[in-house]
Amino acid sequence: GMAPPLLLVFLALLRAEATFNLDAIWEQFEANSPQKEALPAATDLRINYLSPSRYAEEGKTGLVLALDAPQPLFSWHIPPPSRARRGVRVNGAKVVVVSDMPGTKSQTVWAGNLTKSEDLFIQYGGPPLEIGTRYCFKVWWQSSSGEWSPPSDDACYEFGLGSGKDGWHPSLWLGDDGMNVVRSSFAVSKEILSKAKRARVYISAGFAQIHLNGEHISQKEILGVGMTRYDKRVYYVAYEVLPLLKSGENVIGLELGQGWRDQYQFKPLWVDGEEGYMSSEREGRRAAFTVRAFRAVIKVLMDDGHWHTLSYTNPKEWLGTKGPVVNDTVFDGETYDSRINDSLAGWRLPNYDDDEEETGKSRWKIVPDISYQNWSKTAKLQAQPIYPMRVQEIRKPVEVTVVGKNHLIIDFGANLVGVCRFLVPKGARGSNFTVRHAEVKVHEPFGVYGSDDDSYLYYWTLRDAKQTDTYIFSGRKEELGTVWKPKFTYHGFRYIEITNWPCNNGGEEDDQWPDHLTCKQMPQVELLHHRTDFPQIGEFRTSNGLLNAFHRMAAGGLSSNMNSITTDCPQRDERVGWLGDAGISADMASMTYDTNAFHNAYLDLIVDDLDEHGNIPDVVPHLRYGQNPGDPSWSSALVTIMYSRYHFANDLSSYREHRDDVKLYLEGLWRFVMEEQGGLYRMLAVGVQFGYIGEWVANVDADRPTITYTSVFAWLLALQKSAEMATAAGDEEYAAIFSKNATEVAELFTDVYFNNITKWFENQQQTAMALGLRLNVLSPEDATLASQNLYNRITQADGGNWTTGQIGFKFLLQQLAKYGYGNVSADLVTATQFPSLGYERLNTYEPGITSLWERWDAFKIQTKGMDSRNHQWSSTVGTFIYEMCGLVSNQEKGLGFSFEKPLQLRAQGCCGLLKHACAKTNNANGPLSFCWSIEEVNRTDVRARIPTGTLSVIEVPLRLLQQDADGNNGDSNGMLPLQLRMKEKGEVFFEGMIFKSNTTLEHKDVPGLHALAFDHKAAAIKLTVASGVFHFQLDEAQ
Repeated sequence: GMAPPLLLVFLALLRAEATFNLDAIWEQFEANSPQKEALPAATDLRINYLSPSRYAEEGKTGLVLALDAPQPLFSWHIPPPSRARRGVRVNGAKVVVVSDMPGTKSQTVWAGNLTKSEDLFIQYGGPPLEIGTRYCFKVWWQSSSGEWSPPSDDACYEFGLGSGKDGWHPSLWLGDDGMNVVRSSFAVSKEILSKAKRARVYISAGFAQIHLNGEHISQKEILGVGMTRYDKRVYYVAYEVLPLLKSGENVIGLELGQGWRDQYQFKPLWVDGEEGYMSSEREGRRAAFTVRAFRAVIKVLMDDGHWHTLSYTNPKEWLGTKGPVVNDTVFDGETYDSRINDSLAGWRLPNYDDDEEETGKSRWKIVPDISYQNWSKTAKLQAQPIYPMRVQEIRKPVEVTVVGKNHLIIDFGANLVGVCRFLVPKGARGSNFTVRHAEVKVHEPFGVYGSDDDSYLYYWTLRDAKQTDTYIFSGRKEELGTVWKPKFTYHGFRYIEITNWPCNNGGEEDDQWPDHLTCKQMPQVELLHHRTDFPQIGEFRTSNGLLNAFHRMAAGGLSSNMNSITTDCPQRDERVGWLGDAGISADMASMTYDTNAFHNAYLDLIVDDLDEHGNIPDVVPHLRYGQNPGDPSWSSALVTIMYSRYHFANDLSSYREHRDDVKLYLEGLWRFVMEEQGGLYRMLAVGVQFGYIGEWVANVDADRPTITYTSVFAWLLALQKSAEMATAAGDEEYAAIFSKNATEVAELFTDVYFNNITKWFENQQQTAMALGLRLNVLSPEDATLASQNLYNRITQADGGNWTTGQIGFKFLLQQLAKYGYGNVSADLVTATQFPSLGYERLNTYEPGITSLWERWDAFKIQTKGMDSRNHQWSSTVGTFIYEMCGLVSNQEKGLGFSFEKPLQLRAQGCCGLLKHACAKTNNANGPLSFCWSIEEVNRTDVRARIPTGTLSVIEVPLRLLQQDADGNNGDSNGMLPLQLRMKEKGEVFFEGMIFKSNTTLEHKDVPGLHALAFDHKAAAIKLTVASGVFHFQLDEAQ
């Protein structure tokens, strides 16, 4: 519906404290969390992290969950048990996989053994899976007492065609860049149709829209398959089409775009020279690389269980021509000529007459075979292992302004990614209207808004990308009211500028229209925002309206940059997979969205670009930008993303699959520094630089450490994380190697960069100090003194302001809080002066920002460069705000996933400031929620959903034990003993006095409460709980 005016949005955010209703928010968080009386059955079953619920139901037309992993991973969540069963411990689980094929009864393919309690992902271990077979699995879990849960519902998927010849034979790669509309007719007999149980279109086609017998079968999916390094792998998808097949002639039609295979906008940088893999000699001449390439097979599954091929790509049966999309590129936009569409009427249907009226000859030509091109011989065909791209939000304009003759500016109220969808107005044949997209209105110092016809929207943030869509009218009566949206491009924008709009109903008198600020025929337009279709799992709400706004900004910045891979920005001529951004944002992405499949697939793409020397480029896939080898702060994303998956999802499958790749990468860094350059000391002595990017877009140039410093930091952190993952995976050999190298590099790092006398790291600035502290290479005493230096640096020398760029930003807040300066972190997060995130949100130049800037000073720097208004690196602030909300262990220790590794929660969060907060996300066991309030005098209200199988320690600070002048908790103000009363869902379970000597507290039995203790040093009550939904109230008195 219509979005509210920005002023109302802004006021609502600032009033969040007054409107916060803990009961209402908790009810919303837990609305879909039924508590079962018996042991609850597992839910949310997934195959290779993908939920069948986001794909077409069996027998219905649409995208099928088809995978071709030979040993898929099975996972699930367990809902919270009833109150009486809270605290249950998971002993293990058992998975059964069955085949589901017509003509045979369901047969058990594999019954896995009872797993260990910590095994949250079960890998298939049965016989080889068969092409085209539908498999279903269900799971039972067992409590530590030996009791079994009921079985889960089935979760089903289909084993795809794989990359071998058997599934795809005898299809060929076809394509011609002069043809963007192709079709093929095939016959289906009545006998086959009567016995068919399923039908599939398997297709790999880049950016493509797919039609069968006139039905748009891919209409829910945006653009096409995901970006890959297409000499290594290309994705394919499968659609169920049985309901659309007819006896007799059937037609499959494809509309094809250039997409990410456009070799001019996305030049493949893995190609060496002009005669790279895109070259091939055929009949004595150099063959061009074909952008609009496609390959397809259409099959039906018969009632006796065998697959019958109906059609496949071969030049004898496929014809193509130039369609109504006369131009399309990702950066520059799309031009659509409705006149051509009219001339091709019926091309998607059977019985199509392809002869032109004027010539009597067909414009359709045979689509050439391109399977001789080198890339098609080396590329692995893989069933797309991530969710497709789909529309997530539809926004109507918040403001439409007529600024001149047939000239309008439209504001959608949010900077998002997608395209505009129009109801086509009346227009004269051959005339057109043009839509330009921008993030920002013109303002000082960029110019004066409205001073001339070109001064409304600020296009410099686009650099050389045009972001312009054009519609050319056919002038036919039937055109009026049809829907048009670009199909093969996308834009990053908040505003659009429409020129040549037919304000006077497309009449001839448009040129004489007397009032240029009047428009009889106003645009009917919506913004369609899209991204990869993973569910959103994370959210936080607090008593601080600014922090709530930051969640929308961070989630929006991530969402706008997650279309099949993580990109840097969505609007300018870049939009590629810079690894620095992907690695830095991985934690926040994991807490906000279900990115397990997304990140797992991206790790495969990184490994595709890993060479035999251990080099990884800065950009993956290596298109358009970046060097190889990349800067270690970027290339180490291989480890960073892998570690994030372990840290938040307890998933070591990526490490196990890529352990040799991690070793190869780390050996490459070691070889460069320690062998080729003779060690770090010699490098510094002779002036050899390690890396070439370093800290990026720092607010203060002086803050930037040397590039070698940030590179050694990234190297050492990657070694530490790799050693931790190897140890957790039981990989003793590699754990020993990584640990030994980490110890040696840590000694080098401190010897070279830490001053033992002054307790400063390197250049004594915020980034260097935060990075040095994060590595945990100092003694506790030195770390305390170094953190004091950092505190003094910020509060005194830097006047309480940020100076970092994107690397330091991620670690600064966390390290301050870790060493007792959480109040400084809170001040930095909620600051509103320049430079700050609050300034981005509330400044008078570009107020109402609903995304994140690339640089702190974007509003005042006029440059065709790095000044995106929808970048995602600073989304990492969200992980820290989760700590402010009480998920205090998320960055240092993860989110807890067992009884051996408990989840750490804290009412009042890490840093004070807030009166109440709620946060939710997922850990490996399932959704978790945590809310608390200190609104009432001397009462703390705490609510928690602890996933079944998770142990949690909830720390509740005692408010009457105030901090003394030095920030120490305890009895400094003589408040002990205290009188405490604690309730759980209204029932008192502890009432008594708390003395300094108290540790364990005797209490009435509460299901799921494993321990109750007083921690005098922390001045807090600690409740150890597990597996369930809890509601505690704690009242204090002297």
